[in-house]
Amino acid sequence: MRGSTKRVVAGLCCAAFVAAACSGDDDSDATAPVPTADGEESVPSTEESAPDDDGSVVTDPEESEPVETDPPDDTEPPETTTATTESAPERRLPEDLGPVTDSIPYPDAPGVDAPGEFYEIYEDHFLYLPFEDSADDPAVRAPSPTDLEILAAYGRAQGALASQTFDDPVEPDPNEAVRSAFLDRGQALSASVFRPYAEQGLRDAFLFDAPNIFRPRIDLAASSDVEAVVLDCEFLSGATIDEEGQPLSSEIQPYFEFGLRAELARAGGEWLMSSFGPDSEACP
Repeated sequence: MRGSTKRVVAGLCCAAFVAAACSGDDDSDATAPVPTADGEESVPSTEESAPDDDGSVVTDPEESEPVETDPPDDTEPPETTTATTESAPERRLPEDLGPVTDSIPYPDAPGVDAPGEFYEIYEDHFLYLPFEDSADDPAVRAPSPTDLEILAAYGRAQGALASQTFDDPVEPDPNEAVRSAFLDRGQALSASVFRPYAEQGLRDAFLFDAPNIFRPRIDLAASSDVEAVVLDCEFLSGATIDEEGQPLSSEIQPYFEFGLRAELARAGGEWLMSSFGPDSEACP
């Protein structure tokens, strides 16, 4: 793992996690409606009369009487709409995983060239699901429909963790999102991460205009109906900072490549994170 002893990064690979991995017990745009008649009667159209040679005034009988009009129709015509077609990716993960887009506003982001979806599971934390495998990057693999429930649980755990370590100040006890996403309800995280952060005034933050990018895939050989292994060759730009906002490492850089192995278990009909830790094989 390149530079891991010198760098403290945010996410599931922060220093405390490496030291003690968490483990559990078993527009359409509408145009304005066409306006209807306002009910005013037509004004009689009469031309100015002119005297005849004999001095009498001659008028057109038809023009001398008001022109009757039909009463206005009280029924409004149907509202017209203009359909607007926008490019939107297919959503494969649940709504609670956050908004989904087909691109992120970081053109320098590595490892996400293949078309796919980006779920913002927490602010500037993007979970990337490609539509196709990449011939150039074996870490980029399109999930099968049966993978999606597991990957959703993994993304939920990542987002929950960020919601606590990026908080200011970090609370020592696991928040509701963490309790819901981890098999042990976040007790190991509280002991190894949250409490030390709270006691030392530490928290995670972004020091660059760059996000955290997660690229999870299922290790099919190590997974079953009740246990699953997720390998994630991720790119991290967050860092752990002290009370004065200074990073704990002087060698931080955006898009730090980090390999992570996460284990999930099926309990009570849902997938939950049970353990995780660094794994260099996650980045082939």
